[in-house]
Amino acid sequence: MTDITLREYIEKVIELKFKAYDDALSLQAREYTRRLEALNGEAQKLTTMQASYVGREVYDAKIKELDTLTNELKISKEVLAAKAGVPMVIISWVASVIGIVLSIIALADRFAH
Repeated sequence: MTDITLREYIEKVIELKFKAYDDALSLQAREYTRRLEALNGEAQKLTTMQASYVGREVYDAKIKELDTLTNELKISKEVLAAKAGVPMVIISWVASVIGIVLSIIALADRFAH
Protein backbone atom coordinates (compact mmCIF):
# COMPACT_ATOMS: atom_id res chain seq x y z
CA MET A 1 0.00 0.00 0.00
CA THR A 2 1.23 3.47 -0.76
CA ASP A 3 1.77 5.74 2.10
CA ILE A 4 0.84 9.33 1.55
CA THR A 5 0.93 12.07 4.03
CA LEU A 6 -2.14 13.85 5.25
CA ARG A 7 -0.98 16.99 3.53
CA GLU A 8 -0.64 15.18 0.18
CA TYR A 9 -4.09 13.68 0.66
CA ILE A 10 -5.69 17.07 1.41
CA GLU A 11 -3.88 18.66 -1.54
CA LYS A 12 -5.09 15.87 -3.82
CA VAL A 13 -8.69 16.25 -2.56
CA ILE A 14 -8.53 20.04 -3.04
CA GLU A 15 -7.05 19.55 -6.50
CA LEU A 16 -9.84 17.12 -7.44
CA LYS A 17 -12.50 19.51 -6.09
CA PHE A 18 -11.08 22.40 -8.10
CA LYS A 19 -10.97 20.20 -11.17
CA ALA A 20 -14.60 19.21 -10.56
CA TYR A 21 -15.56 22.87 -10.10
CA ASP A 22 -13.73 23.78 -13.31
CA ASP A 23 -15.49 20.99 -15.18
CA ALA A 24 -18.86 22.06 -13.75
CA LEU A 25 -18.26 25.70 -14.67
CA SER A 26 -17.17 24.70 -18.17
CA LEU A 27 -20.27 22.57 -18.58
CA GLN A 28 -22.45 25.38 -17.23
CA ALA A 29 -20.83 27.87 -19.62
CA ARG A 30 -21.51 25.57 -22.58
CA GLU A 31 -25.13 25.18 -21.48
CA TYR A 32 -25.54 28.96 -21.13
CA THR A 33 -24.07 29.42 -24.60
CA ARG A 34 -26.45 26.84 -26.05
CA ARG A 35 -29.45 28.48 -24.38
CA LEU A 36 -28.41 31.96 -25.49
CA GLU A 37 -28.04 30.77 -29.07
CA ALA A 38 -31.52 29.25 -28.89
CA LEU A 39 -32.91 32.49 -27.45
CA ASN A 40 -31.14 34.56 -30.09
CA GLY A 41 -32.70 32.34 -32.74
CA GLU A 42 -36.13 32.90 -31.22
CA ALA A 43 -35.50 36.63 -31.02
CA GLN A 44 -34.62 36.62 -34.73
CA LYS A 45 -37.81 34.70 -35.53
CA LEU A 46 -39.87 37.20 -33.53
CA THR A 47 -38.18 40.12 -35.27
CA THR A 48 -38.93 38.57 -38.65
CA MET A 49 -42.55 37.95 -37.68
CA GLN A 50 -43.01 41.47 -36.35
CA ALA A 51 -41.68 42.89 -39.60
CA SER A 52 -44.70 41.40 -41.36
CA TYR A 53 -47.22 42.89 -38.93
CA VAL A 54 -49.48 45.68 -40.10
CA GLY A 55 -49.16 48.89 -38.14
CA ARG A 56 -52.16 50.31 -36.28
CA GLU A 57 -52.36 53.35 -38.58
CA VAL A 58 -52.42 51.19 -41.71
CA TYR A 59 -55.00 48.86 -40.16
CA ASP A 60 -57.27 51.73 -39.15
CA ALA A 61 -56.98 53.33 -42.60
CA LYS A 62 -57.86 50.05 -44.34
CA ILE A 63 -60.83 49.45 -42.03
CA LYS A 64 -62.08 52.99 -42.71
CA GLU A 65 -61.69 52.39 -46.46
CA LEU A 66 -63.59 49.09 -46.22
CA ASP A 67 -66.36 50.75 -44.20
CA THR A 68 -66.69 53.44 -46.86
CA LEU A 69 -66.86 50.86 -49.65
CA THR A 70 -69.41 48.82 -47.71
CA ASN A 71 -71.61 51.87 -47.23
CA GLU A 72 -71.34 52.70 -50.94
CA LEU A 73 -72.40 49.15 -51.81
CA LYS A 74 -75.38 49.39 -49.46
CA ILE A 75 -76.48 52.64 -51.07
CA SER A 76 -76.06 51.16 -54.56
CA LYS A 77 -78.12 48.15 -53.54
CA GLU A 78 -80.90 50.37 -52.21
CA VAL A 79 -80.88 52.47 -55.40
CA LEU A 80 -81.04 49.34 -57.56
CA ALA A 81 -83.84 47.92 -55.44
CA ALA A 82 -85.78 51.17 -55.81
CA LYS A 83 -85.22 51.20 -59.57
CA ALA A 84 -86.34 47.59 -59.85
CA GLY A 85 -89.56 48.54 -58.03
CA VAL A 86 -90.43 51.33 -60.51
CA PRO A 87 -91.33 49.04 -63.43
CA MET A 88 -93.61 47.04 -61.17
CA VAL A 89 -95.43 50.25 -60.19
CA ILE A 90 -95.80 51.24 -63.85
CA ILE A 91 -97.11 47.78 -64.75
CA SER A 92 -99.61 48.02 -61.90
CA TRP A 93 -100.79 51.43 -63.11
CA VAL A 94 -101.15 50.22 -66.69
CA ALA A 95 -103.09 47.15 -65.57
CA SER A 96 -105.38 49.34 -63.47
CA VAL A 97 -106.03 51.74 -66.35
CA ILE A 98 -106.78 48.82 -68.70
CA GLY A 99 -109.14 47.37 -66.09
CA ILE A 100 -110.96 50.70 -65.71
CA VAL A 101 -111.22 51.15 -69.48
CA LEU A 102 -112.61 47.62 -69.87
CA SER A 103 -115.09 48.27 -67.06
CA ILE A 104 -116.28 51.46 -68.70
CA ILE A 105 -116.66 49.69 -72.05
CA ALA A 106 -118.61 46.87 -70.36
CA LEU A 107 -120.93 49.37 -68.61
CA ALA A 108 -121.41 51.38 -71.81
CA ASP A 109 -122.24 48.20 -73.72
CA ARG A 110 -124.72 47.15 -71.03
CA PHE A 111 -126.58 50.47 -71.10
CA ALA A 112 -126.52 50.65 -74.88
CA HIS A 113 -128.68 47.56 -75.24
